[in-house]
Amino acid sequence: MRVQSSGGRRAAVAGVGLLAGVLPWVIAAPAHAAPDGNVTAGALIPANTFAFTANVGGTCSRHVATTGNDANTGESLAAAWRTPAKAVASLQAGEVGCVHAGTYDVGTLAPVNSGTEAQPIALAGAPGEARPVLRGSTDGSLLQFGPRDAYWVVRGLDLDKNRRDGASVQILGNPVSANPADGPAHHIAVTDNLIHDGKSGAAVLVRHAATDVLIQGNKIYGHHRWISGSSVAYSRADASYRRDDANAINLEGTATGQVRRVQIRANDLHDNGGDGIQCLGAHDATGRDDSHDPGDLDAVDNRYHANEEDGADIKSCQRVSVRGSVSPDNAGSAANNKIYHLRPTDKNADLPGNHSGGGAIVVHYYARQVLIENTRIWDTCGGIGIGRADYPPVQNVIIRRNLFFNLVGAAASVGDNKCAGRGIRITSAAHVDMHDNTFDNVPAEAVMLATDNGNDGSVSDDIDVWNNIINNAGTWISLRRHSTSVPGGATNVEADRNLFWHPDATANHFILEVTRVDLTAWRAGTGQDQSSLRADPLFVDDPANNDYYVKTEPRSPALDSALNNTGAPFCGAGPDIGFRERCP
Repeated sequence: MRVQSSGGRRAAVAGVGLLAGVLPWVIAAPAHAAPDGNVTAGALIPANTFAFTANVGGTCSRHVATTGNDANTGESLAAAWRTPAKAVASLQAGEVGCVHAGTYDVGTLAPVNSGTEAQPIALAGAPGEARPVLRGSTDGSLLQFGPRDAYWVVRGLDLDKNRRDGASVQILGNPVSANPADGPAHHIAVTDNLIHDGKSGAAVLVRHAATDVLIQGNKIYGHHRWISGSSVAYSRADASYRRDDANAINLEGTATGQVRRVQIRANDLHDNGGDGIQCLGAHDATGRDDSHDPGDLDAVDNRYHANEEDGADIKSCQRVSVRGSVSPDNAGSAANNKIYHLRPTDKNADLPGNHSGGGAIVVHYYARQVLIENTRIWDTCGGIGIGRADYPPVQNVIIRRNLFFNLVGAAASVGDNKCAGRGIRITSAAHVDMHDNTFDNVPAEAVMLATDNGNDGSVSDDIDVWNNIINNAGTWISLRRHSTSVPGGATNVEADRNLFWHPDATANHFILEVTRVDLTAWRAGTGQDQSSLRADPLFVDDPANNDYYVKTEPRSPALDSALNNTGAPFCGAGPDIGFRERCP
């Protein structure tokens, strides 16, 4: 797995610098420093971390069936065990326990033995049969991995929490003794399962010092949690109940250990009562960063939709990637990370402070080194929000090769919980590179730099915005600059080689401080966007279903016209502005 960064100054595919081609406009001499793409961010996970999953045996070593008996050997279907509990207590390194079709009522399943890298243990649905249902019969975790548990694979099961409390899958890393042999849970893979209908704070919970966890190919849905005093319900029994978080996946750091190296890949996270993914630091609530904050989260090629809160909520976590595995600077299918259909919560039904504005990705508290790339965002109230008012700035963020289209605005608000209709909002951040994105049909601000009113003291610094297409947005860029009279705002903003357009051909779609201005006044007031252009990007017909390619005839002004400073491959005389590189 490669290091994610925006640097890399490698030679372009075409081997020709930008100025060698014929540009569609004349470049003015810059009156400011150019965006430099010098931020480094993203998860660092060695490429072979999850290779152990390929070592699972191809045949069933032991069997579980509804016709079985736990007094049997489990060595064949005729001699099958009766319960999954017998399997997880008995399986040894290198064995595959196959659960045959049927419904099994279970309490908490806690493995006893560990596998090895060469001989992992697997609990799996029997091949060629209907997916077996493991139905929760008690509160508490359904599957629980803890200290000493290692090299396990859980796949092909229907984990039905049956509206009970407790996580469907819990992976804990906190040692229970001083014995080094009791070290944290590690190398656990949860793949290709249905995980649904619980009422805990998270369906899949990874905590303490758990490391090297793979959550892949699962459908996680239907988790809900309502609180009234000490009572917890799956659905809202009456008006006294308030909605609490019921996230699909939680990563939680604690003072006793750091969650590290977790890949969340190709999951469908939908219709849950909280976020799709939430990554919490050890001390979010007390307001400080900590060495035990989760590190190296790689969330790749997931679907997040129709959850009550955000797609991904990244709090005080470090080295995080939220990404698609294939970049739109390559030909073919790309940006396979998708976030859509999110709306504000009803504040009257939420627990106090537990609200969401329907955003795709939120990065706040003490998050640092966060990469967001190769992602499609649509039908949401917001795209990406960075930073939190009155907190120190989020550090080192890259936002590149993302597509924001058909966002929704104020008409989708729920009471006084507003649907903002913004693309990217920077509230409190330092060192942000924002390049090669495309925005289309954004009701409010495509890019908003600093807070709504500039008076909460949040200051953002070193924000670079370049090579973006911003089309059909209520405001292209809104900037409030920090000064002695405006305690909150932004400093050291650099913007260039962007392409701006509105279908009504008007130009006054910038906001500088509180004044709406056109491109000429924006340039004069900021010194930025000296070689940017106001022109129709000329998308292909029905761009939402045709990958937002730009036309070659008539020729789009985006073609071959981007700053060539990111090291990304390109076709033609130079890289294209926007999300998608146009290759023959």
